[in-house]
Amino acid sequence: MELTKEQIARVQKYLDVKGVKFIDFRIEIFDHIVSQIEEILRDECTDFETVFYQVTNEWNNQLNSTSSFIFGLAYSAPKVVITKAKKKI
Repeated sequence: MELTKEQIARVQKYLDVKGVKFIDFRIEIFDHIVSQIEEILRDECTDFETVFYQVTNEWNNQLNSTSSFIFGLAYSAPKVVITKAKKKI
């Protein structure tokens, strides 16, 4: 099932609230979240709201803001961004 414009906007708003600003990460995470939602909606008889909360609850841990001693404690970003940046260094 393909998401509506309103549903896509809801996912974008979620990423805004979580502070996902870096375009490369944002596109990748957005794609993962939308794909998960579409897959669950296709496989189960349920509504968007239920699936949205289910999927975003899974992502909350990875998108919570954190910092790293490597980049300076004043710099914070979503956990997934910090983890990938540390791997590149």
